Amino acid sequence: MSLSSHSCAGTALENLLDDAELSNWMFELNRSNRQLEFNKSVNYELLMHYGIPVPTSRPFHSTTELAQGLKQPFPFVVKFDTPCMLGIQTVVVKSSEDFQTVFRTAQRLKSMNGITQQFVIGKEYTVTVLVGANNWIELGSAVDHKQQYEQGQGLNTFGTGSMAPCWYVHPETQQIIDKTVDALRTQHNYRGMLSCQFIVEPNGQLWLLEYNTRFCDPEFQSMSTRLNQQLVTALKQSQTDATIDAITQAELNAVTVCLIHKDWPNTQPHREELALPSNNFKVYQCHGVWAEHTYWGSITNSGTRSHQELAQEIYDWLDTVDVTPYRYRKDIGK
Repeated sequence: MSLSSHSCAGTALENLLDDAELSNWMFELNRSNRQLEFNKSVNYELLMHYGIPVPTSRPFHSTTELAQGLKQPFPFVVKFDTPCMLGIQTVVVKSSEDFQTVFRTAQRLKSMNGITQQFVIGKEYTVTVLVGANNWIELGSAVDHKQQYEQGQGLNTFGTGSMAPCWYVHPETQQIIDKTVDALRTQHNYRGMLSCQFIVEPNGQLWLLEYNTRFCDPEFQSMSTRLNQQLVTALKQSQTDATIDAITQAELNAVTVCLIHKDWPNTQPHREELALPSNNFKVYQCHGVWAEHTYWGSITNSGTRSHQELAQEIYDWLDTVDVTPYRYRKDIGK
């Protein structure tokens, strides 16, 4: 059940902390690319201009324009522009009762800019790539969960869990990533991390829901278990004009279960620390004001067993641990 021998988070990414030049470069790159991620209306105009299949979107830049955007058939999606791009900026509007959630989210994020978007039903997944001057390489795929309760109920959170790799990646995924990378290179001379969120409708139609200019969590927590020290080499190559070498991914499955405060999304006055007992999992504790003291971190298990078996091992262990006042979804991997 040990994860550490194959964990990028436990090896390669920790080594980045000892490489000040590379760590500083990644930090500055994420900061410079952030505008490309959170400005939704500009992003979707770019994607549509290059013929990339994205759900129909309409921008808003004020309370009045947002109110007008809410006058459309249910369901639809509202996505706010905000530097905090961690799932919480997205609200699915299924009825007029959700309007209050939309405006509460706007207040919490301090944003009145974004898009309303066509709601698409299907299976979602994420593919993360590293973009260099001459090529891009895939780092992994994953299926993630954002809603706070089982069966996809409740508000979007910072993340409730993920599984890697995704077992239903559409055959046209690479073609859409090619087009997206070409568009970003042409318009912004882009290089760096790129996480692409896709959805496949039951009829086989593939859509790019959005892209993120960073490693996404909890998706990358699961993806990283399949990577090795080659990731550090690839990141260093992406700093230059060199071609990035492909990374050999280990034949492992991984499941990540996240702990989130039971009173989410209410901001907590302080962070409740947990003293978890010794275990065989990769435990990642999140620190920072962005979590609003409601998100504790994640627990990842990997191996050659099925996602279901790996998840059950985490749940069996969590049954013996008091994680109060945090909670976790109990249907990851099922």
